[in-house]
Amino acid sequence: MDCLRAVAYTSVVVIYTETQVLQIQSDVPVPHSRTKYPFADMLPGDSIFFSDYKKANAARVSTRRFMRMTQPTWKFLLRRVREENGWRLWRVV
Repeated sequence: MDCLRAVAYTSVVVIYTETQVLQIQSDVPVPHSRTKYPFADMLPGDSIFFSDYKKANAARVSTRRFMRMTQPTWKFLLRRVREENGWRLWRVV
């Protein structure tokens, strides 16, 4: 069993174990979303163009998680756009 010892400072608690040092800090801001796609900023009718199907399909799969986690009533649609020689992902609802 590891031997634990904690030392408290004003806003930092340092925990020493036999194998590693862990620091507990307060007042550290939470980072913003790590999403690659601007789904949250899209309005119905907005779309994103992709020239590569693999990237377009990866974005489509990402919309599923986005909808499940944040906006379950939204809908997205991926279609091939021959005139532009690529794929387009629309927010439809």
